Amino acid sequence: MEYHDGGGRRSSRSTKLILAVSIPILTACVAGDDGDVAPIAAEAAAAAPATTTSTAPPTTTTAPAPEPTTAVASAEVAADTPGLDTSGAEFVATFDNDSGLEAFDAFVFHRDGGSGEWIGDHDRSCGPPDPGREIVVPELPPGVSEPTEEIYLCRDHLMTSMETVSSYSIVGFAPDQVFDRSESSVVSWDVNVTDLGDRQWWEVLVIPAGSPHVTCHPHIIDPCGADVVDEYVAGTAMFGIGPFAEFQLVGNQIERQPGDKPCGDFSSDPEGCDSKKIRRRFVMTDNLDGTITVDYPDAERTWTVDGSFPEQFEVVFKDHNYTPEKDNDPPGFTWHWDNIVVG
Repeated sequence: MEYHDGGGRRSSRSTKLILAVSIPILTACVAGDDGDVAPIAAEAAAAAPATTTSTAPPTTTTAPAPEPTTAVASAEVAADTPGLDTSGAEFVATFDNDSGLEAFDAFVFHRDGGSGEWIGDHDRSCGPPDPGREIVVPELPPGVSEPTEEIYLCRDHLMTSMETVSSYSIVGFAPDQVFDRSESSVVSWDVNVTDLGDRQWWEVLVIPAGSPHVTCHPHIIDPCGADVVDEYVAGTAMFGIGPFAEFQLVGNQIERQPGDKPCGDFSSDPEGCDSKKIRRRFVMTDNLDGTITVDYPDAERTWTVDGSFPEQFEVVFKDHNYTPEKDNDPPGFTWHWDNIVVG
């Protein structure tokens, strides 16, 4: 696998990130902030570059492109998020005004069942992203359930939070929509990269349409339990952090290997690692040439592997938890998500 720095230069530095089969990844990244920030619509509008509009000849009869599915008013997207490109998007979710969760299929999975209480990020008044929200999960059976308090909205973005309720748990959400590779070849999202330890990690999957949303990792826990697939479905493309707090890129059938840690002594993004207020953009692109690229612009990192998106696909965002309190008890047990675009 080739590694490129932010300037497009090829480096001899090797990475251990792995892909099994088909995954293109994309290129574009913008930082986000969920701290004490007031809306910046006016500032964004002033900073927005001028655009040039071309008019088709009168004889053109091409029908206009369909409007993207969006979880917020389209006018709010550009105003609230300078640099977010939604042109040609089939799906946009920016969670403005703490809305848009209804556009997703949300779920939790517990291998053994159980209950739990912990302190997640953002208090009940949606204050700063410090731990302060008491989350109480009632007794749940093994398998897949509806979320109770593990997914919530604050300050115009979405949180997933989970402590030890079971020996292995997943919190997940997926746009309630099927996408066609001929029309959508890019998936982008913003998420914090702060280190929550080796036992709590996130991943984003592009899966064949109709495949199970809940998949786990048999090399960690085998079997994973009821109502869950123990391996990725063939044709899946995945990028994420961990397990073991390392970037990993996987295509088709699962084949994981250690990768580069986003945080630590050799971090390429110390600013992002230092603050939950900062969310970094990741872009996964099917290059339509048999390769997939993932771009992490703020760290000037790009990974490319052989693969492609399924012809019809769904996108799943997952927060994995393997008794995370055993690894230095990470504060908040929370990932912060925003600006989800498929197009």
